Amino acid sequence: MNLDEIGLLATDWDESITSKDTLRMVGQAAYDSKPHFIPKWDHFESEYMRDYTEYCKDKYRETLAQEEAFLRGITDVEYNSVKRVESSGLFKDVPLSALHKQAEQVPIRKGWWDLCARLRSRGIPIVIISVNWSAEFIRRVFEMKGYNDVQIYANEVSMGENNRGTGKLTQGLQVRTAQDKANVIQSLRKTYNIGSKKLCYVGDSNTDLLALKEADIGVIIHKAKLLESCERLGLKQLKFAYQWDEIFAE
Repeated sequence: MNLDEIGLLATDWDESITSKDTLRMVGQAAYDSKPHFIPKWDHFESEYMRDYTEYCKDKYRETLAQEEAFLRGITDVEYNSVKRVESSGLFKDVPLSALHKQAEQVPIRKGWWDLCARLRSRGIPIVIISVNWSAEFIRRVFEMKGYNDVQIYANEVSMGENNRGTGKLTQGLQVRTAQDKANVIQSLRKTYNIGSKKLCYVGDSNTDLLALKEADIGVIIHKAKLLESCERLGLKQLKFAYQWDEIFAE
């Protein structure tokens, strides 16, 4: 793909830019500050999977319309997970510095930072759209590399005036579902004047499916199985790459 045809690059964060899911790292920031806190992270993960498994029962997902309905209906599962963590008080009084410390350890996929440099040289905006719980955590990763102007649409660990967590995960914009991501793509079209150039979205999971469909160019990264699923559903226009350095030709 030629980078010159791109007017805006929007992308998922976890396992798209990063080589592993980093939500657990956000959680670890809390446990680093409160090592004896109960329940442990595995409890929240198992409760989420229980709700998700229950939601998946008797859901037919053989057509694109059925898959879209499935993705739009998962809101309660995601919000219940957030409420469960908020009610526990896990992030209460956790310092912002703990999130920043975890950000120093984030593993990034091959070719990402080289692509960022190429995008910057051409004046192409980068937008992150993530269901991760901390936009500040993501922002810190970019700031450490000198990228202070990347727009991030994600959730946030709410901080008080003393830069310690209020316990809430619902500060500002909320991005919890595939539909939320697609809504952001629609909003970006109105915000950015890219003329005849293309809006490209890159993602790796079912949560990215509606955004991939909404973009002018949709690229699935790393997850060949997702590409197969999308093609089965009739989304045959999507592209695929294992790493960032495979997406845009020099």
